[in-house]
Amino acid sequence: LTWTPPAWFSAGSGEACHKLREEIDSAPYLQTYQQHAQNYDVGVPYPNNLLRNVAIRATSAPYITVLDADMVPAAGLAKEAASMLAVTPGDQLVALVTPAFEVKAGTAIPTKKTDLLKLLDSGDAEPFYYRVCAKCQNTTDFPRWRGLLPGMADVYQVAWKDPWEPLYVTRREQMPLYDERFKQYGFNRISQVCELHIAGFQFLVMTDRFVVHPGFKTGAFHPSKEAEQLSNRLLFRKFKQELKQKYPGVHRRCY
Repeated sequence: LTWTPPAWFSAGSGEACHKLREEIDSAPYLQTYQQHAQNYDVGVPYPNNLLRNVAIRATSAPYITVLDADMVPAAGLAKEAASMLAVTPGDQLVALVTPAFEVKAGTAIPTKKTDLLKLLDSGDAEPFYYRVCAKCQNTTDFPRWRGLLPGMADVYQVAWKDPWEPLYVTRREQMPLYDERFKQYGFNRISQVCELHIAGFQFLVMTDRFVVHPGFKTGAFHPSKEAEQLSNRLLFRKFKQELKQKYPGVHRRCY
């Protein structure tokens, strides 16, 4: 499969991201798919982590960012993250956390922190997953992030705590691959973040950059969500036991 990008496409361009999404959303085959299937409800187990690993193995880029496909990064995020990681000692394991937010449907996507802060104050934006699983993002420490005005600091460090599943940027060569046994809904991403914690990564929250999901997440899920989550929860318990063997002598745990 090959793709020749249009003239307007350039890496790191916010305008290009919006135009690319418009082209994807208008693709006839995707519109047909959206009319007949819900998320994770397509008749076959969706291999989230397999696809993530395919992307990681296929790129030669020195840095990897973990994002949902429908999220929009703040202006300058890629450049600033690359600059930070470039001056980080090579033996230091670092995940630069990109705080995630949601904005009300129809709201213009903010690209600067000052604009996002205004939306948070007005109630037109909120932390990602605030209505579905607030504890899955709370470790980011959103009150601290909001209290730091642009330019006050580059990053602040937080300790990983279950069930935090941050979005982040890190070095590709140091990043553990995703466990491909996790499919469908539940624990597919948190298992990999758990391994980052066990492996000794530092989680540094970027204070001026962020990513945004258009629309507020709600509790509406596909019918088999609960069964999938239970199955993957059992697999996650097994996964954590396996990490003890993979990282002998390490006292950190995913609890």
